[in-house]
Amino acid sequence: EAAPPAETRPQSDKLAQALQPSLFDLLFSSYNLAIAGLLLFVALADRTIGTANSLRLRRTLGFPRTVFLPLGHYSSYLVLPYLKRRSLAFFREHLGEDGS
Repeated sequence: EAAPPAETRPQSDKLAQALQPSLFDLLFSSYNLAIAGLLLFVALADRTIGTANSLRLRRTLGFPRTVFLPLGHYSSYLVLPYLKRRSLAFFREHLGEDGS
């Protein structure tokens, strides 16, 4: 059975349909990403996102290069200088020293 015209749908259905194309769900779009160009940080004591969810994302992405942190989601901020250095080294490795 065909869906009713948009004008007759409940407002919540219209909103959901309007938002759907703009939602970015990494798990469903991961097939478009080149694994070699990904660096993933996983906080092993993360109770905000959850370590299981982070590991599921890692598996879904095809096991990209991963840095495991023995910290939680927010406590990882304490090692921000390290995260910046690792990220910069990764970008230099993949983009070249001059960023091209």
